[in-house]
Amino acid sequence: MILNQCSLYALYVTGNRVVTEFVIVGFPGYYSLMAAFLLCIYIAVITGNSLIVVLFVIERSLQKPMYIIMLSLSLSDIGFCTVTQKSFLLIHYFGTLNSLIMMIMVLDRYLAICYPLRYPVLMTNCTMRLLIGFSWVTAMIAPTISLMQTCILQWVMSPQC
Repeated sequence: MILNQCSLYALYVTGNRVVTEFVIVGFPGYYSLMAAFLLCIYIAVITGNSLIVVLFVIERSLQKPMYIIMLSLSLSDIGFCTVTQKSFLLIHYFGTLNSLIMMIMVLDRYLAICYPLRYPVLMTNCTMRLLIGFSWVTAMIAPTISLMQTCILQWVMSPQC
C-alpha cells in the first residue's frame, strides 16, 4: 500500500469498518502558518509563566508554601517548553520535575485538608524550599540512568539502519 503524503489514511478490517491503524502526515503547504501559530503559543506560555515569576518576586504576601510550588512549576514549565527535540535528556528532566512538583502540590493540599491545625507547623517556607530543591535535584536521576545505560551500548554501523 502506497501512502500519499497529503491525506490521512486508515486501514480497515475486511467486512467491518473498524479503524485499526492510521497515519497523520501533518499539514503540507501550511508550514509558515503553523510556525506562526506555534510561535504565538510559545510566546503566550513564556509570558504567562514569566509574569507569575515576576509577581511572586514583587509581592511579599505571595511568598507562602503553595505559591512557592507555583513558582517552581512556572520555572519548570518555562524550561520544558523551551527545550528542543534534540535535548531528550532535558525533556525527560523537565517532565520528571513537573511530576515531582505535582506530587509536592498533592502533599501540600493533603496536609492542608486532613491536618488543618498542624499545616502551618508542618509546611513552612523552609520545608517547602527543601522539598522543591530536593525535587529539582532528584529529577535528574531518571534521565541520568537512561543516559548511562545508553553510553555503555556498543554502536554498530549497519547499512540497514
